[in-house]
Amino acid sequence: MTDIGVILGATFVSIGALITLIGIFVCFRSEPHYYNPEDVDAMIFATISDRDFNKRHGIQIGVKNLHSNQNSEDSRMEDAIQPASTFNVSEGPLYSMASTERFLIVGGINSIHGWLWADLKSGQTKPKKSWSITLPTKTESIVKPEVNSLCTDGNGEVLYAGCGDSLIYAFDLSSGTLKQSYAGHKEYVHCLSVRDTQMASGSQDGDVLLWDVRENSWHNSLHPHEKEGVNRSNLGKWIGCIDLMDDWLVCGGGPALSLWHLRSLGLSTVYEELDSPVHQCLLEGEKVIAAGHSPRLIHFNLNGGIVLDIPSSSNCIYSIAHAKQPREVISIGGTSPRLDFCSCCKYRDYILFFCDSS
Repeated sequence: MTDIGVILGATFVSIGALITLIGIFVCFRSEPHYYNPEDVDAMIFATISDRDFNKRHGIQIGVKNLHSNQNSEDSRMEDAIQPASTFNVSEGPLYSMASTERFLIVGGINSIHGWLWADLKSGQTKPKKSWSITLPTKTESIVKPEVNSLCTDGNGEVLYAGCGDSLIYAFDLSSGTLKQSYAGHKEYVHCLSVRDTQMASGSQDGDVLLWDVRENSWHNSLHPHEKEGVNRSNLGKWIGCIDLMDDWLVCGGGPALSLWHLRSLGLSTVYEELDSPVHQCLLEGEKVIAAGHSPRLIHFNLNGGIVLDIPSSSNCIYSIAHAKQPREVISIGGTSPRLDFCSCCKYRDYILFFCDSS
């Protein structure tokens, strides 16, 4: 069974207004569940921000059999999902989402909330929060920072949060206590990537900082906006996406999408095909998967060549997620109520959207 989560940053799909998807994740499950396993293969989790109607911000859950389109010759087959349940998350907008084996985690303004996957999958219409964390910000601060990025360590024991106060926080998920904070950026943190003891962060200040998570100070930095061929002064110097893998780091935003060698801190490749702002990037083996302010999800090789160019329902893509086991799926979300799915990661083979729940 496939669990897919999406953060929507506008209004309910049923209102018919523009939907902005600002986060997506994909994970799998095979354990028994309350739906008929012969009829259902996927559960769609969506967080919803309704700015016009009572300022509701919540999670919407729907169900879809992802196998149903596998043998179809129609590569743009669309289907609607009736929401199975909808429940509020917070009084403010939702900015980020992460997942562990146990928890669905959502970041908002000055707070992080967690739900047990077991409760979400049980069919409860209004599952209770398992826990909430309030950021340890200065009490005299009037403006509360947003949680722009969430990621966990490989064991799902530590949660890292990149926030609008220019700090990164590490929380122990078993106790909810603050383990460490990381200061180094001069403006708010947009993105994080953690692999083992390595952490990379990108910020509005244009810097990429490299950390050992066991220390509270960064040890190296990259400045993509200062590199000829990477700098795009008309788009700004902000770094909006980042990913780590072994000796490599990929990042983008205002500066062009670029690949860096971590040991030498040298620039390896500039991906010029994405000539607009870059919002998402993933390092997957010998490929870089990226998207941004265009209706295209592009797979590059490490040398910059295009391997795949997949169209999207969204004119601007804010989120991509790649799951590999037990079945490979890529999810794409952006400025459209429609979610694109690539089950074999080679082409878009179905499109889903939430229908009117009234």
